[in-house]
Amino acid sequence: MRFALLDTNPLRAEHTHMLMASAGYRGQLFQHVKSFIHAVLRDTYDLAIISSAPGDIDLHHALIGIRQQDHAPLSLVMLSQASEHDMTTVLNEGADDCVLLPADLALLLARVGALLRRQPIAGPATGTQKCTTFPGYRFDVPRGLVETHGRSITLTPKESALALMLFRNIGRQLSRQYLIDGVWFRDTNALPGSHSRSLDTHISRIRHKLHLMPASGYQLSSIYSHGYRLDRIDEDSLSGELGVAPENVEVTQGTNERRTEQRIPTRPQAISPGNVASHEAEEAQASCVRAPPANAAGRPGF
Repeated sequence: MRFALLDTNPLRAEHTHMLMASAGYRGQLFQHVKSFIHAVLRDTYDLAIISSAPGDIDLHHALIGIRQQDHAPLSLVMLSQASEHDMTTVLNEGADDCVLLPADLALLLARVGALLRRQPIAGPATGTQKCTTFPGYRFDVPRGLVETHGRSITLTPKESALALMLFRNIGRQLSRQYLIDGVWFRDTNALPGSHSRSLDTHISRIRHKLHLMPASGYQLSSIYSHGYRLDRIDEDSLSGELGVAPENVEVTQGTNERRTEQRIPTRPQAISPGNVASHEAEEAQASCVRAPPANAAGRPGF
């Protein structure tokens, strides 16, 4: 889980950050509301923690900034010297939860855990996970295998962790740093920029190995200057991409039974040079069929 922490008190911010890190969470510290909002809107976080005093205008602006994001992170506000009315106001302004400072450490972590259970957060694969299933794909985490369309595909540990993060966040834009933190968080000795190149390489391998294409019901897209997003593609979307709409076709069964089917028209086929003559003959025959009928005097009915 990745969090963003806004706190103007450096000592308290560092203490909260160390507490969250001890529970296995990764995050960034911010002391100014502008940089906090900028990061939340451009990056990907699962939880936003705001430490403030009641009535602080920065708190109000921070909550508004969080709600501007399409997939807004969960928000936890920590208030100092607040009343029940202050907590009610914060919750009504959009916070998902609120705690009073100073807060018991065990209670704070319990509240964070409760928030995350409302919206399951994708993380790297762990040894305690066994099998996870998504439409068309079954991940056998301990063995590093993915079963799809009757095939068994082997993934490396990092490929498996990255693929699981994408599948668990269907339709959500994930920043490059979010994916790097989730998969390469233990690799602290790498050279600057190497993780970014590794991410692109692993994304390419996953797309190829798992065939994440519209034909398989998924689309793995690159979001310019941001990261990646995995989308689920349904049949209606596929027919829309082909540029054709379903037609209602009446089908006769037997003598008195009739039913209506939806058929997607096929694309017109290109005419090869060898078939030009037959194609022209067919068009000539069709033009004869479409000729207007003669009138009563035997003349064409123009």
